[in-house]
Amino acid sequence: RERSPQTAFYFSDWIADQIPQYIGNVQDDIVVITTLRPGWQAMAEKAVTEVMDKDGAAHKASQAALIAMTPDGAVRAMVGGRSYAKSQYNRATQAVRQPGSSFKLFVYLAGLESGLTPDSLVDDHPISIPIVGGTWEPKNYTNRYLGVMPMKDAVAESVNTVAVQVAMQAGLNHV
Repeated sequence: RERSPQTAFYFSDWIADQIPQYIGNVQDDIVVITTLRPGWQAMAEKAVTEVMDKDGAAHKASQAALIAMTPDGAVRAMVGGRSYAKSQYNRATQAVRQPGSSFKLFVYLAGLESGLTPDSLVDDHPISIPIVGGTWEPKNYTNRYLGVMPMKDAVAESVNTVAVQVAMQAGLNHV
């Protein structure tokens, strides 16, 4: 059996907070078996550190979070911030986010199911969608457009206009 790395404190806190709802308040020692994979955890921590060291300042980001899961929902790695020693606030589970970017995962899944691949070329450009009473013109957070790119890059960059196009192509009912 794999042992948890000493760095999975955000994950450990998250698990410990959930125990009472499953087994009540426990006064005795218990053994809890989790889905964490130390190898994944080490890679996740390394990835967050590398990205933040390289691009954090340029994006005015001082913190980051990451959750790696299997398709059935098993959490294999969790990074709640750059340094647990400096802040125990778990940005992976406690931070409030815009729902749109979270919803994009379902849009891209529908796109994949409809035949797109991560390498399918998509075009990030201004678009106009007819709606009742007019048109909707979604914009990217950066207010710039990146042109033709593989879909995997649009996912990585969280490109709004491409997500809308993928949703339209896959079919809104499918999404």
